[in-house]
Amino acid sequence: MRNKIVYKNILTGKIVRELEEEYSKRNIDTSVFENLFLNNFNFKVLKKESIQGFTYYKTLLDDQIINITFQNIRNSGIKNDDKKRFQIGNKLPIIDSDVNSWFIGTYNTGDKILFVITEDLEFSLKLKNISSLSSIWIDFDGLIDCYKYQKSVRDNKNGRRYFFFDSSLFSNKDFVSNVKSLLLNSESSFNIDKAFKYTLFDEEKYLLIKEEVIELKRDANLRTQAIIKAGFKCEICEINNTFIDREGVMYFEGHHLIPYNYNNQQNFKYLLDTQDNIVCLCPNCHKKIHLSPIETIKEMLIKLTQSRKEFLEVFGLKSENDIINLYNYE
Repeated sequence: MRNKIVYKNILTGKIVRELEEEYSKRNIDTSVFENLFLNNFNFKVLKKESIQGFTYYKTLLDDQIINITFQNIRNSGIKNDDKKRFQIGNKLPIIDSDVNSWFIGTYNTGDKILFVITEDLEFSLKLKNISSLSSIWIDFDGLIDCYKYQKSVRDNKNGRRYFFFDSSLFSNKDFVSNVKSLLLNSESSFNIDKAFKYTLFDEEKYLLIKEEVIELKRDANLRTQAIIKAGFKCEICEINNTFIDREGVMYFEGHHLIPYNYNNQQNFKYLLDTQDNIVCLCPNCHKKIHLSPIETIKEMLIKLTQSRKEFLEVFGLKSENDIINLYNYE
């Protein structure tokens, strides 16, 4: 009797072991994929067929032909847990040359549906002068990063690039718009920044060490932009009359909603010094949010988070309760 394959998987945030038939029960069918992915990006399906275990779609997106190949991500089944990895396909079929062609994989963790998009398949073929693509292998750690941080990008062993995202990001209009642009404009250089609004944090670029104290570089222009965007009004007390500063304008201060310091930044893949993370405060409220008791800070955060729920969800934070603990570092 053949030994049953035992998978090492992520299930509702925990690493578990389960038999192949248990894992397969969570596979999503084509109707779910079409509803979640194709419909969210407004693809018009011109042709659909099953080929070699894949589902192939010839689609129209903004008057441009796009090939989409879909399959649920499979587990490698390697017995050694340290070598577990995930497989997308086996000899991916190649259909229509000179057309943007993307492979979309899905992985159901039980509480999330994760998507992975490869770089343009046709470009990969032209580089390697081959007629088909072998399996794409994803390290287990890459999938864990995806589960934790919503999205990640890595090089796989075949030299291609891909990125993950959580289906909850479909509610983010900027995200949908940017990924749609990526799918329409295949380039030789697969750039994750074209898919996501936020900048990846790079220690070499943003880290400063002054007298053995670790600091992070800040963009002063973001403060000015936040104040203008708020209409020179405090986003907590709503005062619009503080005092005229030396530059002849009403004085307000910028505050990072998710505190921007090295300890906090290490918890996030994306840079916290970003426009959406900076709020406009009067001097009094700014001091208050830094120096008040936790309960007072929490009340202030409730008001500030109301208009930034979409941004916070992208960073994996759902409410003021998720943010309040980050203020303990200050």
